[in-house]
Amino acid sequence: MSNILYLVTGATGFLRSTICRQLIERGDKVRAFVLPNDKAIEYFPKGVAIFKGNLCDINSLEKFFTVPSDMKTIVLHIANIVTVDPTYNQKVIDVNVDGTKNIINLCLSHKECKKRVYCSSTGAIPELPKGEVIKEVSKFDENKVLGCYSQSKTIATQAVLDAVKNKGLNTCVVHPSGILGPEDFEVGETTKVVIQILNREIPMGISGSFNLCDVIDLANGTILASDKGKC
Repeated sequence: MSNILYLVTGATGFLRSTICRQLIERGDKVRAFVLPNDKAIEYFPKGVAIFKGNLCDINSLEKFFTVPSDMKTIVLHIANIVTVDPTYNQKVIDVNVDGTKNIINLCLSHKECKKRVYCSSTGAIPELPKGEVIKEVSKFDENKVLGCYSQSKTIATQAVLDAVKNKGLNTCVVHPSGILGPEDFEVGETTKVVIQILNREIPMGISGSFNLCDVIDLANGTILASDKGKC
């Protein structure tokens, strides 16, 4: 039996639950961190140990991180608040930035934590003129992106890279774009818009484009990042 336990934050969300489902299907041990009274728990795959708490509550996170002495952990930090509202939102900052810093500190203090994957966003990468392809950057600047969500992910991602460089945190970062696919039980932003279009609830559109990735591929890629991704 493997002594590796996967710790997945925000695990009832769209991507997070798909990751948990794939880990369980391949025979891994999984512990999920979810908000209290999260109704999406009822859709969760069997075999996942549920821990309830809040990213901003260090005590609940400490319980989530505490494992038997013979276990090693891999942390998949997926939890965040997504919003298309560009205005400043303190809760978004608290969860996406301060919550990420809490996870960083716990990974560093728990020596059984062998690796961490942080789920950032393409929103943390500055947009380029039309037709030019964005690529991962080595320095993230919240002043180069638009909207509270993108700024929060930029600040958090840079905090992760700083911990890698200055504190030896073994982490790799993934940058998903919009997510679409099956079993979005909470009906996220992208799924909601698609449903509105299909139901003819959106009577107009604007010129432009939007990047989408399939949730099954993204979950698999995130797990592969934990298996093989470079720090």
